[in-house]
Amino acid sequence: MHSKKQEDGLKKYEVTFIFDPREEVETLKNYVKELFKSQNGSVIDEKDWGLRKLAYSINKRDKGFYYIVNAQLDETKNEVLKRELNLKEPVLRYLFIKKA
Repeated sequence: MHSKKQEDGLKKYEVTFIFDPREEVETLKNYVKELFKSQNGSVIDEKDWGLRKLAYSINKRDKGFYYIVNAQLDETKNEVLKRELNLKEPVLRYLFIKKA
């Protein structure tokens, strides 16, 4: 359990990812967890929603693998994490939602 002092700078997020289904999903999930860890954050909980049809085509894909994490991250590291995700081609989309 973290002390109050450690948690002061950390914010809680729910992050939804859509991965390219042609890629190795376990590798992408590990990439996400390591990315949070590299920015002094952590993944608290994770859920696989599996392969789902997309509402619209993304990069010529009509299906994507949905992966949701609840994580803690320093708010100042948020942009760094997003920049890294933008460079990772198999990550079709992501959405950060700050939790209260």
